[in-house]
Amino acid sequence: GELYLLNFLEKVLTDEYEVYFQPFINGDNPDIIIMKRDSAVMIIEVKDWHLTNYYIDEKTNWRLQQNNAFIKSPFSQVFHYKQSLFDIHDKNLFSKNIFNSKTFSIIVCAVYFHNVDMETTIRKFLETGHQNNEPYKKFLEYNEIIGRNELNAQYFQKILERRRFTKRSNYFDSDLYHSFRRLFKPPFHTKEEGIEIKYSPRQMELLESKPSSQKIKGAAGSGKTFILAKRAVNAHIRTKERV
Repeated sequence: GELYLLNFLEKVLTDEYEVYFQPFINGDNPDIIIMKRDSAVMIIEVKDWHLTNYYIDEKTNWRLQQNNAFIKSPFSQVFHYKQSLFDIHDKNLFSKNIFNSKTFSIIVCAVYFHNVDMETTIRKFLETGHQNNEPYKKFLEYNEIIGRNELNAQYFQKILERRRFTKRSNYFDSDLYHSFRRLFKPPFHTKEEGIEIKYSPRQMELLESKPSSQKIKGAAGSGKTFILAKRAVNAHIRTKERV
């Protein structure tokens, strides 16, 4: 589901939009985040679930049909990511929200059901037995619900317009944008994972593990930490002991 949605977004979104796949945000891993500078942010939870395997009880809790076990609903998951951005991860955002609650609206929640065709089918599943539960229905309205057959450029453009991605927001300032960007960008070790590190000739000389002390000095960004990490590996290989 994630790959299908990413391929779709690559085709329909312009370069004004930034798309982040499973950013690691202090322990949280939302599936996909879309951000447009000066406009809004959308957190998308992707589910490959078949709804026939689940039901929603009288207290609006999601449960498995097989054994009635509780599971966290995708809407609770995506709202948790949004709430965490305000409460934990971004002090800048938290303080802005205190002074102006409208800042809360710049982050939009969405759930994409990859194995369900229509939003109306999903909404019928969600609301069956809860037609008179207004707080629950209002909570659902805060979320965009997307079925697989509706994943087309025209339908998605309507979502972007409805959620004000096509307009400039007075609440999404430059400070907030750069703060989000720092959070969403993958850390270096994740971005470069699996890619072999290329050391300079001088660094190669310093990688050798020796049974003696040695001081290594260098400017910021010269690779001291890389050398230390590789040298620790080489020390383990040389001694066959814990380093």
